[in-house]
Amino acid sequence: MSKDIPLIILLKKMDQALQKIGPIEVNIQEKKVSKFYEITKATGAPYLKENIISPEYFMTLLAPIATKIFLKIMNLKDLPKINGIIHTQSEINFLKPLSYGSYLIISQMEKLQKKKGKIGSYLVMTFRMSLINQQGDEIANDIHQFFLRLKEEED
Repeated sequence: MSKDIPLIILLKKMDQALQKIGPIEVNIQEKKVSKFYEITKATGAPYLKENIISPEYFMTLLAPIATKIFLKIMNLKDLPKINGIIHTQSEINFLKPLSYGSYLIISQMEKLQKKKGKIGSYLVMTFRMSLINQQGDEIANDIHQFFLRLKEEED
């Protein structure tokens, strides 16, 4: 890749793209949560003892936002040419009990690494989506990791 920019600059540009999306308001409503469990037959145990939602509902709530974030990052002009993408991990953490009501989703880049494997070079990209309550406390988060296979330049 002849036009590589340093990873720290690329990470900063990715994070700036996320900040342009800004905090996104979500409203966790009892009616929607009940309908989700009715449709999916998900029990949510053991999470529902302390929270009103399970990881499955949290992922469903965040999925459209995660897609928007990922597309914003992938449209960066400074991003190297990507030959393939693998979503390798999604780690959900409940930090405090949830209640029904309004929250903000704030996203940020956490890490960007370049690695080389048997099939070529790739970037390991990690970003966090945090659920923030009205007091500004992080209540839960979903940390995503992707492998972005880099297209090898032809000499």
